Order: sequence, then C-alpha cells, then structure tokens
Amino acid sequence: SLTLAKGRGHLYWILRRACAGSMSGFIAWFFLPIVARILSESNSPYFMFGLTGFMGGAFLGSVDGMVEESTPKTIRGAVIGGLGGLTGGVIFQFLRDRTSPDAVPWLIFLYWAVAGAFIGTVSAWWEKKNKKIICGIVSGFLGGGVGAYIGSSFHAYLVQTIALDSWPLSRLSEAILGGIIRLALWSAIATAERFF
Repeated sequence: SLTLAKGRGHLYWILRRACAGSMSGFIAWFFLPIVARILSESNSPYFMFGLTGFMGGAFLGSVDGMVEESTPKTIRGAVIGGLGGLTGGVIFQFLRDRTSPDAVPWLIFLYWAVAGAFIGTVSAWWEKKNKKIICGIVSGFLGGGVGAYIGSSFHAYLVQTIALDSWPLSRLSEAILGGIIRLALWSAIATAERFF
C-alpha cells in the first residue's frame, strides 16, 4: 500500500543518515582522543576540549553532505560542525571549572548538544525557512546531547566494570562512545528533516 511504501521511504531516509553518522562517529572517536591527548600534553584543558570538539564536530557535520554526495554541503557542514564542537568544548571547560563533579554528565550533554545545534542548522540551511532552521537547531541540540549523555554513561560503565588497560579495548570503548553520540544526533536530525 501507499502508506507502507511512504513509511518505508521515511525509515530508509532516517536509517541511512543515522548509520552514516554512527559510522563517522565510530571512526572519528577511534582517533580523536589519541590526537587530542598528544596535542594537549603541553596545553590547557580549554585547548584539549576545544580541539576535540572542533575535530569531532567537523567529522560529524560533514555526514549530510557526504550522504548526498554534495561537496559544498560537506565542506559547509565540516566548517560549521567544527565551530559548533569548538564552542561546545570551550563552554564545557568553562562550566566544568565552576561546577561540582556531579554536574559533568550534564556538561557533556551540553558540550555535544551545542555542536549538534550547529550541525542541525547546516542540515536545514539550504531550505532558507526559519521554521525549518529552528527545527534543525532543536533536533540537533537534543540528538547531540542525548547521544553524548547515553554514550558517556555507557563509556563510564565500561571503564568501571571492565579493565580497559589494553590499547585496543580503550580505543574500542571510545569509538563506541562516538558511534552512540552520532547515531542519536543523526537520527534526531534526519527525523526532523523528514517529518517537520
């Protein structure tokens, strides 16, 4: 029936972006923590979180353009996503210095929610309709934040229950964290794109 075909089309659209985002996050987070730690050894935490946010945001912002095979969208998404991640990282560190350790999970939520909002903006930008841009911002904010909260909680659980002293296990756990963040982010953005 027509309704079933339409539903299948919507689901395919959402899954395609969510899977691309998740794979991008998985790959990015396999390498990002290593690069950030090396570059931040002699720098401030602002630099480390800003750099991690910039690189992660750039990877994740480029997903929509790559899925649609559009070079301008890929570049725009990488630049805006990178700026969003940088902003989220700096806000995270600023607030972390001023709040209790109990607030860290919510600060992680905010870190990637800010990056997600920037990325959501890019996904709706080409339509040039304020309602769609606001919807992109809100869906990106919620998707990035929820994904980061779930992913970081999962990562903390792994660290506390399994000895992750080996290099491959540490990298795998961080890659899974990145995959979870991006799966939630792009599921939310793609759902908003399709239905709103």
